[in-house]
Amino acid sequence: KEIVDDGENGFLFESDNHLHLASVLRRVLADGNSRQDISNKALTKMKVDFSWLTIGTKLADIYRTVGESNHA
Repeated sequence: KEIVDDGENGFLFESDNHLHLASVLRRVLADGNSRQDISNKALTKMKVDFSWLTIGTKLADIYRTVGESNHA
């Protein structure tokens, strides 16, 4: 699962390509409504997918799976 979904909750750009980065930044700066929408979606994704509760639950599931496989 990706952290950034391009155009949905952020923007990806080609590494080592300053022209592509500049293009992405111009697009973000040009549309305040889109910028706010993407910002809200990014915050929501971080709260849902990367909260301490979510991370702890996933980690506990991993430990549980490993523990069960060691006892099988």
